[in-house]
Amino acid sequence: MILRLVKIVLLLSYGVVIGLDGFNNLVAPEGGFSEVRHVMSMDTTGNDPSYMWRAIDNETIQIIGYGGMIALQLLCGLLIFWAGWRMFRALRGSATAFERAKGPGYAGVGLAIALWLGGFLGVGGYWFMMWLSASNNATDGSFQQAVAALLVLLVLMQRETDPEAVSN
Repeated sequence: MILRLVKIVLLLSYGVVIGLDGFNNLVAPEGGFSEVRHVMSMDTTGNDPSYMWRAIDNETIQIIGYGGMIALQLLCGLLIFWAGWRMFRALRGSATAFERAKGPGYAGVGLAIALWLGGFLGVGGYWFMMWLSASNNATDGSFQQAVAALLVLLVLMQRETDPEAVSN
């Protein structure tokens, strides 16, 4: 049962991180949108013509991108909290019931990994060349978030045994 509690607490802890990230971006959009605008317009990457053709200066598209990021962060948080609730309700149940309860958590953490690896590192970091920017480079933080989500996923993926079968 202790290992089940660890899984719940770890999952919910990550839910707090990504949920608050999305919430903060929603209620105080100035800072986050400024970062997205600079990354998408590539105005801090050195202006090399060999990649500047990728830049997106259209503010409407930038707002859509920022809104999509926030929506994904909030969706991840909601899925993770829903899974935490389901897992807590199945805490003393069978291994099968506890495994089933993890479903939304897999979806939430999986989407978070896709957001941090594909969205931030892939699209932001390498398509929009964010890694070249001295002032708007979030690749390190994105990598840290992706690794944190992957670690949560690895712990969550550990198969369950019936609580009576193991004395923990």
